Amino acid sequence: MAAGREKVRPGAAADRAFSTAYGNWIGFRLGGGDGFVLTLRIIPRVPNAMLERTGRKLLAIVEEPLVRTLVRWRLTPNRLTWLGLGLAAGTALLIASGFLRVGGLAFLLVSATDSLDGLLARRTDQVTRFGSCLDSTCDRLSEALVLLGLVAYLQQCPQPCGMVFLHDLRWSLPLVYVVMAASLTVSYVKARAEGAGLECKTGWMQRSERIVALGLGMAFGAADVVLVPLALLLVITIGQRLAHIARLDRTA
Repeated sequence: MAAGREKVRPGAAADRAFSTAYGNWIGFRLGGGDGFVLTLRIIPRVPNAMLERTGRKLLAIVEEPLVRTLVRWRLTPNRLTWLGLGLAAGTALLIASGFLRVGGLAFLLVSATDSLDGLLARRTDQVTRFGSCLDSTCDRLSEALVLLGLVAYLQQCPQPCGMVFLHDLRWSLPLVYVVMAASLTVSYVKARAEGAGLECKTGWMQRSERIVALGLGMAFGAADVVLVPLALLLVITIGQRLAHIARLDRTA
């Protein structure tokens, strides 16, 4: 091979095109050098930005009339944030009382209006740093409360808990704790990065994806099916965000 010329692995261009279209992916390579190389793509990433834009457009259809109503009621953004936390606590009580499917639907509905306080603050020119901090804090508390409600449900429900595969609580309860800890860590990594002046919105399991997965799992009585991949993807998301921050830090 000529000096200074890099040998390109067959299929590298296709891999680069795949990575550009779908982001990072997990894979294993067998072989190397001039030998046979097998690449197994396990989890391609759906572009989060595209999903987020679509979701925001759909939510705006519902949220805009609600914001106009809240403006007429003269409700402040901070009070709306506290109200959202109270509704999340009520959702957790529903789940803990045995109403898993209703609680799942309530979790989805309450979370769907989560951005109302921010929209109201911008519409009424009441954007403050405290309001932003309060909103982020209540978001974390809301998520933790719902997961604690699921813990309480699993601890007291008779077997098989009305779920799909769940017959042994010894495996389900630790998974809920893993999901809770990993969810908070995903958000914490982002907060620390942004505090250091680095943008960090990458990762498969951001808050909206977590809410949809957990909410639908409870609504369909299949939270036990969702917990395993949710815990795994959350741990992967932590690694994705740390790797993203490391790359930004090296190029800064």
